[in-house]
Amino acid sequence: MPVDCSIDMNRELYIGGNIDAQFRQWLIRASAWGAVLFLMLSALDYFVARGYFTRFLAYRVIISFLLLAISAVAARSANRLVHLLLAYAAIGGSAATIEIMILQIGGHASSYYVGMILLCVAAPGLLPARFSFYAASVVLIYCVYLLPIVMTERITNREAFFTSNAFMVMIFSTVLLMRYLNGVSLAKELGLRYDLEQSKERLEDAVQARTRELSQVVLRLQQEIVDHERTEKQLHRYSRDLKDRNDELRSFVYSISHDLRTPLVNLKGFSAELGGSLRHISAFLDSGITGFAGKERTRLQHVVQEEIPAALGFINASSDKIHALINAFLKLSRIGNRTLSFEPIDMTGLVRSLVESQAGAIARKGITVAIDALPQITADRNALEQVVGSIVDNAIKYTEAGSGGILEVRGERKDSETLFHFRDNGRGIAPDDVSRVFDLFSRLGPQDGSGEGMGLAYAKALVRRHGGRIWCDTTLGTGTTFSFSISHDLRSTPASGDSAGGLPMPPP
Repeated sequence: MPVDCSIDMNRELYIGGNIDAQFRQWLIRASAWGAVLFLMLSALDYFVARGYFTRFLAYRVIISFLLLAISAVAARSANRLVHLLLAYAAIGGSAATIEIMILQIGGHASSYYVGMILLCVAAPGLLPARFSFYAASVVLIYCVYLLPIVMTERITNREAFFTSNAFMVMIFSTVLLMRYLNGVSLAKELGLRYDLEQSKERLEDAVQARTRELSQVVLRLQQEIVDHERTEKQLHRYSRDLKDRNDELRSFVYSISHDLRTPLVNLKGFSAELGGSLRHISAFLDSGITGFAGKERTRLQHVVQEEIPAALGFINASSDKIHALINAFLKLSRIGNRTLSFEPIDMTGLVRSLVESQAGAIARKGITVAIDALPQITADRNALEQVVGSIVDNAIKYTEAGSGGILEVRGERKDSETLFHFRDNGRGIAPDDVSRVFDLFSRLGPQDGSGEGMGLAYAKALVRRHGGRIWCDTTLGTGTTFSFSISHDLRSTPASGDSAGGLPMPPP
């Protein structure tokens, strides 16, 4: 996996930058504290080297002013190199001051060498820096102590000299080792802090990005809510308009039906009277009381006894047809207004009873009926009897006698609805006629049976009242499968008088 060098470089810069910042802060503090410490230790000069007290005090005052100046300059400067030079100056000046006092009091056997140890412990101990600075500082302090003694003195007290040097070397080595370990720990701590800050920045960036995304989602949701509310209002308006139009259409149907019944009654009545008059005319013709003879008499008898009765027959048949259509219209209109009574229904028993009611027709055509165990549903029993009855009646009507007809009924329960399928192997429906199967007064194919073509239109209206749908899959010459569904959530079904359950309406 490739390593991102820029991340490591930034990490090192971060660690180095933090160490340098701490180095500057502690340089300012350590220099100021060193100035105070040098003046405080002048009390020991009074007891150890009373004869040099005044001189040593002057040395201490000078180095104290130097350390205070270094502290002030470090506080005003932001340059790392300047800080290093100031630190070396403070350490070197302090070591030189102590070395001057060592050379004047005892030289290589002086007890003031402890001051060098104290300086070594204090300077590297207080200043957080790179290990190279510690090593250079320790070497500087030791060289300032050792070189003047070696170059200017004759070692007479070797035991004291080697003891003090061994002690100093041991202390200096310990200080270096401790500072090395502390530097490693500090670098790890700063590295972890860098990683934490980077993770925090990345987290903040991710939070900001996510917040922006969520803000956009909230805006979209708000817009969708506004659009949804607008759509609901529009749908409510359409529904209200559709109901009004459906009510108008239903009133129109009732009005037209009423208006048509009167002329139909008159037409039927006058046709009957005309038939009675014809019978009287025919009786006169048969008795020979007319002035016609020969061909004219024969022609008149043919018109009166055959042609006019045939025309009256057509008039009566058409009147009956119109009357049946009016009744069909009214029935379809009432479906939308009828209050449904929902109850648990054993669909297997309902389908079997409807099939048994047409057992004679089924036997005459030799149809084999197979009914699976059907799911129980909650619906209006009268409505379901009419839906299933229309489908079964069609299957029987359009199956040729002696063709080995079959009628298979099965059901399946889904999450939100229950489906029922009625498959037959009758004549089927032509592709161009499939879209008109559920239309009003739709009778497709050869008309070799009675009916107004309203059965499936009734079924469609009733299924819609149950929140369901009805459709068919068919192949001409092979058979048809009629299917319908009943919703499990009857609260979503159209209310009484709704356009979905009454007369078919065009869209608004």
